[in-house]
Amino acid sequence: IAGILFYKLGNPVVDFLPLQASISWWLIFFVRQLVTLQIAHCSQYVFVDMLALRSIVSVKVFGPLLTLFVIQAKGWPFVVTFWGLWNLLLIHGGQPFQKNWLFFTDIRMFSSENTDDGVLQHELYLRILLSMVIAGAAVTIKRTYMAYYFGKRTFFHFKQQLGSLVTTIFLLTEIADLAEE
Repeated sequence: IAGILFYKLGNPVVDFLPLQASISWWLIFFVRQLVTLQIAHCSQYVFVDMLALRSIVSVKVFGPLLTLFVIQAKGWPFVVTFWGLWNLLLIHGGQPFQKNWLFFTDIRMFSSENTDDGVLQHELYLRILLSMVIAGAAVTIKRTYMAYYFGKRTFFHFKQQLGSLVTTIFLLTEIADLAEE
């Protein structure tokens, strides 16, 4: 659709927005947003599902508190935070790669002819991305604090019962060892 708009319809511009980016550029921008969203989902799979939940490497390398922080971020806070971070890294700015990922090809639609008119460098876009990162991080901090607080409270409440249970399990283990001999 972006190609039809760019090549056949003369690259029309949206007049109701403050900046004069073309419709084909907005469509390509939307696809790039979908790509960075998928990268954020893949990052969640790698960092949360594989490293934090399926292996003990993260606990040994980063410690239990940071691992708990990553686990508590699972879901929309992690995705929104990393979507914002990936956008800051790959899309926001004025460099040729950030303006269009396929700038190095000889395709006119991916060149400076299809301009963003400063959308990627606009202060509002930066504020949106920073808001995404801050909102996800704030929810994760709150979740981690609540998990730590209630976990600590539960431990102190059931400490006596847990101690007697461990003693009973230890006694049963010794009896089982004696039964084997």
